[in-house]
Amino acid sequence: MDESTRTQEQIRRLASGESLPRDPELEHALADYSLEYQIRSDTVALREPLELLDHDSIAGQLSPEAARMSGGIKILWSVDSTNTWMLQNDKREDWHGLVCLAEQQLAGKGRRGRRWASPFGKNIYMSIGWGIPRNISGLSGLSLLVGMQVIRALKSLGLKDTWLKWPNDIIMGQGKLAGILVELTAPSQTRVGVVTGIGVNLRLDAGDAVDIDQGWSTIGEQQEVSRNTLTALILSELLPALSRFETEGFAPWQQAWDDFDLFRHQAVTVHMGENKISGLNKGIDGDGNLLIETDKGVETFSAGEVSLREA
Repeated sequence: MDESTRTQEQIRRLASGESLPRDPELEHALADYSLEYQIRSDTVALREPLELLDHDSIAGQLSPEAARMSGGIKILWSVDSTNTWMLQNDKREDWHGLVCLAEQQLAGKGRRGRRWASPFGKNIYMSIGWGIPRNISGLSGLSLLVGMQVIRALKSLGLKDTWLKWPNDIIMGQGKLAGILVELTAPSQTRVGVVTGIGVNLRLDAGDAVDIDQGWSTIGEQQEVSRNTLTALILSELLPALSRFETEGFAPWQQAWDDFDLFRHQAVTVHMGENKISGLNKGIDGDGNLLIETDKGVETFSAGEVSLREA
């Protein structure tokens, strides 16, 4: 057993509640992962509970429909980005429906090149591979669909005040709770390979969030939630929806958008680089594009950053 494998096994034992004999390599690893520990009588124990991702726990909590659609669950100890891993492994036979999860991301991806804070063992960092037999133009609205399904999972646990800010930010209270990043593989003649990345904040300490340049929130502000249970709930909502999206696109979800829209019927500004377009939020069209009523009439937006219009 090499040192890294041995250390991982030690951390798994600590997470299960054991105390272990002091070990410089273990203590160094705990410090690297920002896991607080205590020393008692020459033994090491974690100061706080740590729930590691568990394949059997997640798979066992999937709905029967989602379990049939899953290509499998791959759990990584540490990775640059789960989205990057999925993009690099798109030739795998089990790629369609494959779920990649990580305890830690070293270069987690956010929207527009931003970095996603990904401390060890605290949150959900997940990517799903899906082959869609549609052309690229038919993928509009996918990030909205994913966000809506994530919110359904959150609400099933009793989480309140959760909304979707077009096109892919999940907001709770005044801060960003989760984000969605959709990336494409090189299209073939028969399909477009879609990687859907989802990051959900369960816990963040001040040190974890030092590089976050916007307001943020965590599920822990409202209640304690199992990482494995929430992962299974998200997949149970999302995998059947992805299957339906293959054949019907986004249109079946258009009418439900108002129930999720953070800025519904409000005066907003769409930021397009240096350009700013202000008007009244009129919802979305059947492809998930944002509709804004301006002085020029209703304008359609397929990209951009949206904020409330300042008075």
